[in-house]
Amino acid sequence: MSCVEACPEGHWSSGGLCTVCGDGCQACSEASKCDRCQEQHFADGNGACRQCGDMCASCSGPQTCDACLPGGYFLSPDAQVASPCVGVCPEGRFADAVSGRCASCPTECGTCVSAVECDSCAPGHGWIPRSAVECSACPEKCDSCARSTACDTCAEGFFVTSTGGCAATCPAGAFADVATGRCAPCDATCSRCEGASACSTCEEPLVFLGAIGQSLCVGVCPAGLFAEAGRCMECHASCDLCTGAANRCQACAPGFRWADGAPGAGGSGMCTACPDGCRACDRDICIDCEEELFLTHQGACVAECPAGTFGDGQSMTCQPCALECDTCAGDGAGRCTACSPGLDAVPAEGPWVTCVPACDPGKYRDPVGQQCVSCDASCLTCNGPSDGDCWQCPANGQVLQDGMCQIECAPGFVPVAGRCLPCHASCRTCSGRRLDECTECREGLQALPADGPTGRCVNACPLGSSQTASGCVACGAHCSSCPDGAAMCSVCARGWLRAGGACIEACPGRSFPFGGQCDQCHESCSTCSKHGPEHCLACEVATRLLYDGQCMVACPVGTFPEAMSCLRCHATCASCTGPRSTECTSCHAGGFLHDNACLSACLAGYYGDAHGACHRCHESCLTCTGPGSKGCTACRDPGLLDRGQCVADCPAGRYSCMGSCAACGEQCARCTAMANGAEPGCRGACDECEPGSVLAFASGQCVDTCPEGEFQQATGVCAPCESPCHTCDGEATRCTSCRDASLWLHVDAGVCASECPERGRAPAELTPGPGRVCLPCPRDCLRCEYAAQGGCLLRPGGAAACPAGVVCTWCDESFLRGADGACVADCPAAGFFADREAAPPACMACHARCEACTGPDAEDCLAGGWSGRRVALALGLGLGLLLLVLLALLVVFLFVRLRRRRGARAKENLDALDDDSTMMNTIVELSLPGSILVNVAQDFAPIGGDPLGAGTQASVFAARVVGPGIGERLGCTGTVAIKQMKVARMRPAQHALFQGEVALMWLLREAPNVVRLYGYSEQPPAIVMECFETDLRELLHSEVPLAEASLLDICQQWASGLEAMHLAGVAHCDLKPGNVFISPGPGAGWRAALRDLGTSRNLNANRMSALVSRAPELNALTARYAGPEVLAAFRHKRSMDPALFLMADVYSAAIMLWECLTRRLPWAGMGFEDIASSVLAGERPAVSFSGPLADLLAMAWDGEPHSRPPVVALRQKLAMACIAASNASSE
Repeated sequence: MSCVEACPEGHWSSGGLCTVCGDGCQACSEASKCDRCQEQHFADGNGACRQCGDMCASCSGPQTCDACLPGGYFLSPDAQVASPCVGVCPEGRFADAVSGRCASCPTECGTCVSAVECDSCAPGHGWIPRSAVECSACPEKCDSCARSTACDTCAEGFFVTSTGGCAATCPAGAFADVATGRCAPCDATCSRCEGASACSTCEEPLVFLGAIGQSLCVGVCPAGLFAEAGRCMECHASCDLCTGAANRCQACAPGFRWADGAPGAGGSGMCTACPDGCRACDRDICIDCEEELFLTHQGACVAECPAGTFGDGQSMTCQPCALECDTCAGDGAGRCTACSPGLDAVPAEGPWVTCVPACDPGKYRDPVGQQCVSCDASCLTCNGPSDGDCWQCPANGQVLQDGMCQIECAPGFVPVAGRCLPCHASCRTCSGRRLDECTECREGLQALPADGPTGRCVNACPLGSSQTASGCVACGAHCSSCPDGAAMCSVCARGWLRAGGACIEACPGRSFPFGGQCDQCHESCSTCSKHGPEHCLACEVATRLLYDGQCMVACPVGTFPEAMSCLRCHATCASCTGPRSTECTSCHAGGFLHDNACLSACLAGYYGDAHGACHRCHESCLTCTGPGSKGCTACRDPGLLDRGQCVADCPAGRYSCMGSCAACGEQCARCTAMANGAEPGCRGACDECEPGSVLAFASGQCVDTCPEGEFQQATGVCAPCESPCHTCDGEATRCTSCRDASLWLHVDAGVCASECPERGRAPAELTPGPGRVCLPCPRDCLRCEYAAQGGCLLRPGGAAACPAGVVCTWCDESFLRGADGACVADCPAAGFFADREAAPPACMACHARCEACTGPDAEDCLAGGWSGRRVALALGLGLGLLLLVLLALLVVFLFVRLRRRRGARAKENLDALDDDSTMMNTIVELSLPGSILVNVAQDFAPIGGDPLGAGTQASVFAARVVGPGIGERLGCTGTVAIKQMKVARMRPAQHALFQGEVALMWLLREAPNVVRLYGYSEQPPAIVMECFETDLRELLHSEVPLAEASLLDICQQWASGLEAMHLAGVAHCDLKPGNVFISPGPGAGWRAALRDLGTSRNLNANRMSALVSRAPELNALTARYAGPEVLAAFRHKRSMDPALFLMADVYSAAIMLWECLTRRLPWAGMGFEDIASSVLAGERPAVSFSGPLADLLAMAWDGEPHSRPPVVALRQKLAMACIAASNASSE
């Protein structure tokens, strides 16, 4: 424990002990009363300090940040709204580094990284083509779109078209698909449609498949339909296949036959109905019966077969009973219901009987005698005596035909178990009793199939077959009609497609279904949906790729190849290897490629190059704008950002603020960071100024001299004047003006008094200046008065300089008022006498004839007439003047002779000599101090990088001071700009121009807004001056946003510099934006200064430059700002009246003002002659605005120079406009 005089900060005295203040308290006076909170804490109103929000640097409440930590931003975009700080702005806002707030994204952005760069698009918006940062509204009636030119979904009642638009009615070739909300392509057969299978018009030459309403279209109507009036109509009921008309049959339907015989192959005819019960027939007999009817051998359809036959349920024909049966109920001997004659019936099971012979084999029972009699020798068994009564034949290969034994059966019969049974009624010959066992057909019937060993016999070839001379030949599979042969189908079955004469389920490669057949695709397609090269579904050649229905050798930009197709890249990619946003290979304009994804800005820790690729920042940078250690925009802890570099500590003249080094301010050598009130960030409070500067008390800034109301102390710090002083000098109480305008300033004593004594003092009202002043009378003067014009000048620092205009009106007793107004004890001996009776007593002049006198009259002379000394003096003066005249004539003679001898070259040298002598006279008069003469090569080191500017005569580069003591001697630190002349190209006149520029810069070294001269070099010729970042021309025609108030403030500054030049009697003569230096100023403002005084004219009578008598030198760039009087002088190659130079500057200032307000180049695209002709014709740049500034332009670029306002009026009007614009922007 130790004893201290006072407790350290953060402690308070409690009973003689220093006790720590509460949490978050920086200074306190007792336990529960914190007087000042620590950083990131706020006073809660109860004497305690509370922690600010996580991202607050300082705050006034738990959710009310006053300043944010590095990387933090105010949540509210409105500076008038109390807000916390956040590290990440919410969706719909972006971190605005300028305002330090989460600013609102543009309405077209869903998320964004700046006021002009979207990260994603808002609903109803999509990416602009070839851009990764700009969004635009979707097409009209569009609900959503990935690209602003192509809709993805449309508003209710509208459908997405193939071009990406929205339409209430789909275009030709498409229909509104309600399920998908898109215009889907019609079937290939439709030219217009209202559904996938509902054509409203057909492609030529197709017809509607349906007889009424909407349907698909076909090239050939299927079986049962025929083409009529653009539609497929139903055939007549008598036709299975028809053509041309409903009853023009190509194949008869079941139950019908050809009315006039079968037509030839491919022909057509009428069909007529078969008899009742007949399902198929020819002209004479039935060949197939309806259900439950039996076909007799004679070709009739009956419900019950005749006696001796039975109905065969399998073949639905009447077949003969067994030989022993007279009647029967089925095939076989066991199915008899009555026996043939000669046989005895023996009852059997059920209704049947068994028929047995009554005699031995070879005999039969005679019906008369009832005796057994031998059969005919041709019979094995019989029931009668003749050879036609045989039952069985001998086993020698004979067959029984109608009771007779024969070698073979008659036509129409077939041998079955030794009997000849009838063929099917349709057969002429057969191999069996079934209808499909015909070997030859009855006349008029067709064999089905033709040329087969057996088959059916039909009245007409059915669907799916073709009639030939040998019968019906089956068409190919799924073919309904093939009149030109089985291999050439003309009509396929429904659901099958005709291709090359065959019917197939799906079209082969390089073809597509079109109207019931397969049509060829375009030669570039392997599969397609329609005719033409734009409807490919797959490509033919392996090297070709499909995109938007077309086959191409390579995928277009914005697509990638996959499975022989070109698919679109993600909307953010310009090129890619896949559909996802992470498969980009390049980005649209404004996008940056990072890990194969296109971003509107590179991620923190990366920077984007000119090719749109992101690269990692230098290891010292947290964020950056370029490679290397000099492109940082934020540093890794604990580094500090200083002009693009990360440093451990801020250099001299800079201070640490929220992770960055900021400039202390002009002329400040050392400062301390302080909170910037309610504004974000910090401000530098200067602690020590550079040599030659003083620290202002009120502003805390370093200035050349103390501001009004302050005076400079010996320490170099300004202190405030004390009342009643308004301004003071040397001491706080030594007044140079009074606060109270009613008081009198006693200038000699530096005091403010309520009255000015009549004796020994002269009262005066001096403006500008201190106002009421009480001036001391001259020495030995009793009363005096102020007789001069003008006011007192308050010099920098507060000292008052009043004009010497006090005239004595009455001298003290024993003193006389002399001829010059001074008080003297005795009058001069020559020419005056003392008149003490006069009022006031004074030295009065003698009479003109008197050298000395005692009174005013001639008789008061003490001596008179011209003296010999005076005559001698007059004679000497006359001779001297004569000699001078003769000498002048001699000089003129020599000069003329010299000019004739040397010609034009001598003229140039004499002009240069005149220029040199004029400029050197100026330098001599201005007495340039040797302290600013430097050695450029030894005292300064160029800073790497591009030069600040370069021309044919000189180049300008940035440099830093390296010579010992140079910075202190010249009053400059840090970076300077050096304008170095190119000696090899300098003519004598240009040496004079250089010397003149140095002289004028020295003359104007204290002028506001004129570039400051630090020093100069003679070998090589160079000028050391202030360094600025750029010029006004570059700023105006850049993308840097400039508010109206900022533009007007810049204009007011360069106008102030021009005003200072004119007040010094100097015309700039080359006023243009390129000759105005610009650098960022304090806060968000800019600092401007006039430069390039190489062609400027000093118009003072005693320093008149020889350049004034030269014709102006102009080029196309300078001509944009040249007044008509300058252009006229240039055209006529003559010098310009010196009285016009200042007004010519005013004209140039007007053109500059127009360029600043419009940010457009005057006379853009015009050459020198065009500009000159336009200006001389009275034309001026178009003014698209009105108000005071428009009126000012009209006056300032008036064609009559003397009608233009002086530059002081121009500057005043700009100041008023600037104040108005600033007030308007803050409302």
